Amino acid sequence: MTEIQQPIKDPVSLMLRLHNMEIGEVTSDGDSETGQSTSSTSSFRSIEDLPAELRDEVFSHIPDLPTLIALIKASPVMYHHYRHNQGKIIRACMCRELEGLYVDAYASLMVRQIPTGVHGRDQHAVDFLDKYRKWLGSGESFQDALFADLGELYRLVEFHVQVVHPLARMYTEWALANLGRDIGVGLEEEGKGENKAKGPGDGDRGMTRVLSRSEERRLFQAIYRHEIFSRAFGFRDLRAGTLRADLVNTFFFGLFEPWECEAIGCFNMFLRDRYQAVLDQMDEDVREIEQKLERRGVNETTHSAGRLKSSICHMKDDLSFREHIADRLTNVWSLKVAVQVFTANDPAHILRQMKVITGMTEASLLKVVTDRILNNFTDATVYHCLKKETQAMRRREMAAAGRIYPRDAAEGRGDALTFTGDEPVPVGPPIAWVLSWKGRYFNLYGGYVPESLRRWGLQVITAAQPVF
Repeated sequence: MTEIQQPIKDPVSLMLRLHNMEIGEVTSDGDSETGQSTSSTSSFRSIEDLPAELRDEVFSHIPDLPTLIALIKASPVMYHHYRHNQGKIIRACMCRELEGLYVDAYASLMVRQIPTGVHGRDQHAVDFLDKYRKWLGSGESFQDALFADLGELYRLVEFHVQVVHPLARMYTEWALANLGRDIGVGLEEEGKGENKAKGPGDGDRGMTRVLSRSEERRLFQAIYRHEIFSRAFGFRDLRAGTLRADLVNTFFFGLFEPWECEAIGCFNMFLRDRYQAVLDQMDEDVREIEQKLERRGVNETTHSAGRLKSSICHMKDDLSFREHIADRLTNVWSLKVAVQVFTANDPAHILRQMKVITGMTEASLLKVVTDRILNNFTDATVYHCLKKETQAMRRREMAAAGRIYPRDAAEGRGDALTFTGDEPVPVGPPIAWVLSWKGRYFNLYGGYVPESLRRWGLQVITAAQPVF
């Protein structure tokens, strides 16, 4: 059985293990295995010779977890200094790593407290999102609350290292590869095919870059919010969701600005693409699921059969069976599952072996997904929440109730939308969003945005700025 690894008490030991490198091994370009004659080694030894108080000062200015990992891997002295001050050092590092994301990171921990099981689960999810809404609007940083409990902090570090960083890297590669291919096609059509950018693994010329601080903030925020969505509306144990897509759109996506909703949707599109690529290696499994669905549609009672046939027809009109399964896989309870599958040497094997707990027993994840499709037994997925039809239904329902969202009202007034700059902690829309909507505020996203722009990482990567 494939299982999620249990939390580790010392997050830096976790980080070192993940990077598969011994403490004291220097890894800068051009270093020898021993590092005895390199400038990097000299620099580290200079740091090691500092008094303890000054080494504290060095640690207090480390900007992020990767830098902390690099320093500790390169220096046994700094590693031992860390071990004697790990709580203080981790708090300071995560404070900078999560700048601008404290509320979302805090919510990603608190959402885990929603009870599992059937009874009252929908109301628990809605109640949590009401708290989340208040946290977002409170103006508080939540920095103290986030870092108060060392155990919770270590769990957050584990999630950030094991899940957020790997998915951010994979997402960036995916988006830039899509952008490279699309630009290449456009150039080829203009007779400049020699400049065509290549796909993943083919050496995308000009499509490899490091994210800016602002881009990184937007991407990290989208990943944390997708995790919150998965924990609130995803399935595990006996979770029996009944919330329609328009209601989930109201309760969850109504918390955010439209460009923030779009960032979550772009990340979800990446997840669906990656899961579908794994399912493409599992033709026999997918055919078996499809046949099971169709048999159930024919052999069940008239009432159930009619409901299932209608569901199958809807799937075929909207998504293929394979796409539908991939979509449901994005709605598993945590993004840890995605990392386990996507980083495996044999992703298809891992997905086949993945188990989840259902009641008191274990069951195949793919079997659980199939059962959920058969019984419409989960809340709406991100994909369905962001469809045009869902957003239109939300507006109709609110109009019928005599209510209007402030963001819908801003759209109705034709409010201007301006780009305020790519600050390290972004507070406004990215330039691509402003250009896309020609400087006007629209509370529209998902199905209203061209798919090609979404695949470019429109809400994260400034290299994807469209020209209008």
